[in-house]
Amino acid sequence: MPPIKENFLVLQNVTFIDKPAIDTFKKFFYVNFEKILVGILIFLTVLTHFFIINKLMFLDIYFLPVLVAGYILGQRAGISVAIFSVALVTYFVVMSPDTYLEGTNLLNLVCDLGLWGGFLILTSAVVGGLYDKNKRQNAELKNTYEGVLEILAKFIDSSDKYTNGHSYRVAELATEMAVGMQLPERQTETIRVAALLHDIGKVDISTDVILKAAKLSDEEINEMRTHVEKSGEFLKPFQRLFKDAVTIILAHHKYYDNSGYGEQAKNLDEYDSNSLGILFIADAYDAMVSDRPYRKGKTSREAVTEIKNLAGKQFDPLLVDSFVDVMKDRL
Repeated sequence: MPPIKENFLVLQNVTFIDKPAIDTFKKFFYVNFEKILVGILIFLTVLTHFFIINKLMFLDIYFLPVLVAGYILGQRAGISVAIFSVALVTYFVVMSPDTYLEGTNLLNLVCDLGLWGGFLILTSAVVGGLYDKNKRQNAELKNTYEGVLEILAKFIDSSDKYTNGHSYRVAELATEMAVGMQLPERQTETIRVAALLHDIGKVDISTDVILKAAKLSDEEINEMRTHVEKSGEFLKPFQRLFKDAVTIILAHHKYYDNSGYGEQAKNLDEYDSNSLGILFIADAYDAMVSDRPYRKGKTSREAVTEIKNLAGKQFDPLLVDSFVDVMKDRL
């Protein structure tokens, strides 16, 4: 065998990049991005000591990492960085006093450094305090937001005793799929909210239709289908709060091939299409395994098989693969 071809085959079997290691690094970098940023700023600030001649003139550059740490990590981190900066500059002064005493005397140097260090720590405390206050307010708003979602979800599910807890189960499965696909946190939250609220329009559907023990007539099916549009009407006053979720809810009965009912889904961008497809699969799965007055629910394995068979028609094939991966763990 010619050496070139032989070497090529050898290279084919060599793994140059360890993908799990890269994924671990990316996850670590994403989770610790703020801390890494502060560390880089501190490092760059320290470098000024070695390249700046008039060092006292550039002490204010230490405010940059302190402000960033206080703003994005909180008061404790900001004060810690400030104290570290003061200690570092003090060390530099002790080790090479001549570079700091140029043009001044020891007493003035001590006063300047003391004033600078005091303002540095005070600034970190103030900025960090504002961050902590804002964080507490955001936590309170989030608790209120979660409470409203929980109340609405319970209100929605209370209209049908046969599907009680449906919204929660759909939200749980849809969130698992989004996390498994490593979608952005904001998109995952949008999918969860849409799943919790997707059937809110059913509260305006006649209970005779919802609880009917026999198969629905064509007229009753049409009435049931209006819940999609009614969901949008219910959530219209909250458009600013649930904007992305409403877009998904209005199309959550549109199939992958654009049949079905509800608003057109073909004009959605990739972001909303993925969110819609995840909600649609989770909703369909829970509907399949839930008992109804006129039929017995399928087993989990039967429902998974049916969804796999409908890939490319009702469901996005790529999202079906993600669904199957999640269900492997569940089953």
